[in-house]
Amino acid sequence: MILNWLLNSVPVSAWVILITFGVAALFYFFSPFISALPNWLKISIVFIASVGIALLAGRKKGRDDAKVEQAALAAKAEQIRKQIDDSVSKLSDSDLDRRLDGWMRD
Repeated sequence: MILNWLLNSVPVSAWVILITFGVAALFYFFSPFISALPNWLKISIVFIASVGIALLAGRKKGRDDAKVEQAALAAKAEQIRKQIDDSVSKLSDSDLDRRLDGWMRD
C-alpha cells in the first residue's frame, strides 16, 4: 500500500531524478565492478530501467486520464439530475402522483 502510494503520488520527473542520482552514486562507488560487467548486461540494465520509467509514466497518464473521464461523467450525471429535478418540479401534484404510482408498491 505504501509502495502504491509512492508510485501514485511522486511525479515521474522526480523518479527520473532519483534514479539518475542513484545510478550516478552506483557508478561512483562501484565503477571498477561495473566496468568489469559485460556490455550485454549493461545494456540490459539500461533497458530494464527505461522500461520501468516508461511504465511509471504510463501509469500516471492512465490515472490522470481516468480522473478527467470521471469528472466528465460526474458533470454529465449532474446535468441529467438537474434536468430531472426541473421536470419534476414543473409537474402538477396529480401528474407527480401518477408518476410516483409507477414506482410505488402497495
